[in-house]
Formats: sequence, structure tokens, C-alpha cells
Amino acid sequence: MTSLFNRWIPSVTLATWSTVLLATYFTNRVAAFLHPSFRPGVLIAGCVLAALALLIASRPTPPECCMDASCTHPLSRSKTGRWMTFLILVLPVSVAAWLSPETFSKQLIENRGISTDAIGLAERRAPAPPPATQAPPAPTVVPIELGATTAPAPAEPATATVPDSLPIKQSGPNPQGLPDYMQRTSEGYIAAEILDLLYSVQDTQLRKDFEGKTIQLIAQTMPTKTSEGTEARFKAVRMFMTCCAADARPVATLVQSSAAADLPEMSWVKIIGKATFPIENGKRISLVEATSVQPTKPPEESMLFQ
Repeated sequence: MTSLFNRWIPSVTLATWSTVLLATYFTNRVAAFLHPSFRPGVLIAGCVLAALALLIASRPTPPECCMDASCTHPLSRSKTGRWMTFLILVLPVSVAAWLSPETFSKQLIENRGISTDAIGLAERRAPAPPPATQAPPAPTVVPIELGATTAPAPAEPATATVPDSLPIKQSGPNPQGLPDYMQRTSEGYIAAEILDLLYSVQDTQLRKDFEGKTIQLIAQTMPTKTSEGTEARFKAVRMFMTCCAADARPVATLVQSSAAADLPEMSWVKIIGKATFPIENGKRISLVEATSVQPTKPPEESMLFQ
């Protein structure tokens, strides 16, 4: 029994932690909790814990470990204490990993407060401008020898090299004359995100690119407090994550449409409409004048990242 406690239980504890991390990573549950840049760390930690579990299991522990009165781990002196230690280390992690919801409830979103502007959000990363066009090389002057009957052939022009940093032009139709950096749908709409619209409220140049253009937006529906003339509006909401689920906050744009009234709250919808930025109550806002609001599947990444 001493061998069981001193050798196998520590190994099983580390193996359990490793299993939780690796299963969370490979089942993609980690997408609901971590920014993409931090997800490889989950895989690395799971592999390291698995290696430690195997190392401890392969090296027998002396039976007298934690058996004398000088041991500083009082729970380790009894079988009951050791089982309690094992369960305390394993159960909370396992339960939290498998029972934690992967989506945010309406109540949680309301408690965190919905942001309808870009104030306090991370700074927008504008697309890098293309490099300046290089001037063509000057023509090569070739001297002609006196008495020659024909002039030598001109030198072949150098082949221009296109830099890899040039923006890739979007494929598909472009009936709206959109800039190349804007992602388009197969119908030629702007594949917009809520953050794009919120930043456009603050950025004059970005607002010009979106103003009056037809966009496609995927978000969840939430009701908005109505006032005179705004009864047919709802909020299109997404969660914006900087690091992890602990700092995730809901962001939203207003949508002018009554189509969402028949849908359950927090439904995922695909919105087609015109992006506008009117001034209401002395403040510029983001408003989508929707022509179509249809139920849709959640996107592969339910969170928005910066």
C-alpha cells in the first residue's frame, strides 16, 4: 500500500492533468477558453506532464518517504489524508474541464456589459500599405563603334520581382469597388465583423470604406432597449477575447430589422445589410440596415480576437 501511495498516485495525478489538457486541446474545447496564440502552450504542458508521469512511475520511491514525524506534509502520514490529497488535486480540474460550458449565457453577457463602441478595446491593427512602386531602371546606353553597319541589340530589360508583402487581391466579384484588403463573400458583400464596424465609428478613413456598403455579419441576437422610432432594432453580439475567457467581453452593433423578433434570444444569425454610422443623441453609432436576417450555424471561432 505504501508503494501505491508513494509511487503510483503522484504518477496518476500528473497523468490525469495531462489527459485533461490534451483532451481539451484535441477536442478543440480550448477554443472557448484561450486566445489562439496561447493554445500551443496547452499542448506543450500536456506533453510535459505526461512525460513526468512516466518518469515518476518508472522510478520507485523509497517506502519510508513521508512516514516519519519530521515530514512536513501532515496529510501524507495517513491513508485517508493521501486519498484526500489525491482527490483535491484531481477532481476540481477534471470537473471544471468537462462540465464548464463552452458558450456564454445571456445572463453572463448582460452582467459583463455590452460594448457598442471601440472605447477601451485593443488598438486596431490596420492593414499594411503596399510598398511604393519602384521606378523602372534607366535604359542602358550602348556606344556604337564608328564604321559599324548595325547597332548592337539593346540589353534585355530586367524582370520585375513582385514583393511577397503586397496584399493579395480578393477573388470573386467586386461590384461595390471594395479595397483589396477587405474580405468579400461569393456574392460580393463585405465579410465584416462587429469590431470592424465599431472601429469605423472612430476611424474616419475606415468609415468611408464601410459607409453605405452591403456587408455580411454573423452574430448572436439580443434585444435592445427601445425608444421612439427604434422598436425594430436588436443587438448583434459577439464575445471579444484578448487573452482568455476571464477577460472576454461582449461587443455589439445595432441592427435595424424586425426579423429577429421571431427568433430565440442568443440565436446565431447571418445578417445582410447596409453599414451606416448615423449620429443619434449627439453620438455617432454603428447601425446595420438589414435586408436579410437568417438563422445560421455558429462560426468555427465563436470568439473575436485582436
